[in-house]
Amino acid sequence: LDARRRFERVCLSLRPDLWRFALWLARDRAMAEDVVQETLLRAWRHFDSLTSDSAARAWLFTIARRELARLHSRRPPVAEDVDDLSAEDEALLSERGESDENLEDVRRALWRLPDTYR
Repeated sequence: LDARRRFERVCLSLRPDLWRFALWLARDRAMAEDVVQETLLRAWRHFDSLTSDSAARAWLFTIARRELARLHSRRPPVAEDVDDLSAEDEALLSERGESDENLEDVRRALWRLPDTYR
């Protein structure tokens, strides 16, 4: 019971800061929610390793950064093929002042990139 109260006082009180930090890192609400939930779960499991209450913020933020890295490694970012742009997408690009020549320059530059970066 004492460990639970201490966890609530120390870690759960930092939840709003942790949420903002996770959202800033992830740039995605759903992923930030997953990060916060997993961070607090890991923090609870290893709460006995927190030696000082004043270090809780840095400890939680470190767990969150590592958890986000774990999530990214499990869910690689989705890449879109620029050659699959719809006519609507190309029209939107043109509206922004991009000419067909500029679009072709971008495509050529992308094809020069190694496959892993393309």
